[in-house]
Amino acid sequence: MTNTEIFSTQTIRQRIDVLLNQGEALTASARADIVALGTAATPELIRILEDRKLWDDQAPGEGFAPIYAAEILGEIGDPDALDALYVAFRKVDRDAILDDALTDAIRAYGQAAIPAGLRALESWDDPFLADLAFLFSELNTSPANQVEGAEQLGLHDPELHRKALQVLLKFFIKYPVPGAELLANFGDPVAVDALSVAMDRYIASAKDDPKYRRPIFALADAIKQLGGALRGEQKGAIMRLKANRSASEVALDKLHAKDSADDSQTVKKDRHLGRNEPCWCGSGRKYKRCHLNDDLAESPDEA
Repeated sequence: MTNTEIFSTQTIRQRIDVLLNQGEALTASARADIVALGTAATPELIRILEDRKLWDDQAPGEGFAPIYAAEILGEIGDPDALDALYVAFRKVDRDAILDDALTDAIRAYGQAAIPAGLRALESWDDPFLADLAFLFSELNTSPANQVEGAEQLGLHDPELHRKALQVLLKFFIKYPVPGAELLANFGDPVAVDALSVAMDRYIASAKDDPKYRRPIFALADAIKQLGGALRGEQKGAIMRLKANRSASEVALDKLHAKDSADDSQTVKKDRHLGRNEPCWCGSGRKYKRCHLNDDLAESPDEA
């Protein structure tokens, strides 16, 4: 017996309409009642999520109805909701709370979110590439990153893993700096060769210019995290850039990073790069609201 047979249409609508009445003050019990509906709640939750008028803080629910709808859809985990979650994710303002809720909801699906993401990428193409790359990097599909319940999420599917990696590599080719860190997050050593080639390009362009210090360090760090090794000329470039650091750069390193035990290696930061995570610079702001656009603009061709 399905949830739609257990709960009447009236019961489903009454429970979900609470989102429009309580706003930010949604009680834990009211939320639990909606979650208990299971997949029977999906159509009504999608209805709320897709109503752009409800995204406004002057609308019924004070703008919180779609936020709670996204969160609950992620908790229920109905695959039929993924397309709607991606559509909303594509349209939402990146500074909105709803963006955070949608990111977390899609991420909760694990690798099961990949097929719908690939369909979305076919429709929106490159403008959606960066957003999708960040999401895919956080799905932790590699065997070393498996979590409890991974089999239920379909995280062992090698074909989905391969497709997600292709998206990340495509993003990396366009945006090597954040792309390197996303590949490191994803955890597949297959990416080491591509990272090494990109690092060589940056070194050739840099000519020991300090402005290339972070891109080169980011690439080296990603190579290390994936189990790769730096070649002699790559280690030498890092040593030269470290030696040429300004006083302000040295101070920043002391504040926001731990020096590597091997001076020929890069600085490793204890963080996970995500759009909603604290920025690498230590400002305390979310990465998407701080240095993300700057990192996307960096290119080895700028020398």
